[in-house]
Amino acid sequence: MREMLTYLAAALPRFSSPAARLLAVQCALRADTSAYVRLPGGLLRSMRLCGRGELWEELEHAGWLRRTACRYPHVEAQLLDAAVFAQRPGRRV
Repeated sequence: MREMLTYLAAALPRFSSPAARLLAVQCALRADTSAYVRLPGGLLRSMRLCGRGELWEELEHAGWLRRTACRYPHVEAQLLDAAVFAQRPGRRV
C-alpha cells in the first residue's frame, strides 16, 4: 500500500484535490489486469464521492484515467497510466 501511495503522489499533479486522490486510490486498487475499473455506487456514496463529476474530470485532465461509462449506480473507467500495475506485483497473477 505504501508503494501505491508513493506512486500516486508522484503520478498525480500537485493541484489534485484530496478527494480526487482518494478516488485515484480506489481506482488503482480495484483495477483489473486490463486497466479497467468499475466502482459501485454504494462505494462512491459511502466515501461521499457520488455525483462528484468534477473529481473524475480532474483525473481525466491529469491524463490518469478516462471514464468509459457512467451508468447509475456505478462508474466505469480505464486507467491510462500503465505504471500503476508496477506498484502491485501480486495483482497480475
